[in-house]
Amino acid sequence: MCVFASTLGHVYCLNSKNGSIIWEKAPEKGLQNAPIISLLLLEERGLLFVAGDGSVACLNKKDGSIVWVKELKASTLYSWQPVHIIRFNSSLLCGTAGTVISLDLATGSTQWMTPIRGCHVVTLLLIPEGPKNDPFLAVGTGGVV
Repeated sequence: MCVFASTLGHVYCLNSKNGSIIWEKAPEKGLQNAPIISLLLLEERGLLFVAGDGSVACLNKKDGSIVWVKELKASTLYSWQPVHIIRFNSSLLCGTAGTVISLDLATGSTQWMTPIRGCHVVTLLLIPEGPKNDPFLAVGTGGVV
């Protein structure tokens, strides 16, 4: 069993029994030399998603090899663009730079993008049963939900 940890531009897979490093990876593009702020493990698919400064990477959880990397920087107004991620069915929902973006889990291709008014930091919360028993996505930015 592994414990995944991240720091400035690096992701680690640690042995959960003794803390030894199994692998270390420095994802490319917008994730190098930037804080990685979101980690999401999909055990059933063997994938680990990491997000940081305007980018998301999908890694193989066994060896840290890169499956895909997607740059999401939608604006040049902000020098640092944190990305928050959650899973919904076969999509990875990303909140960054005042935008919510849906990516295909397997390929990283963009399914849709929706700009959100407010601050550039977007927080996502998936509520399993919304008003009509459908999943409901709550989005918060700039103190507004």
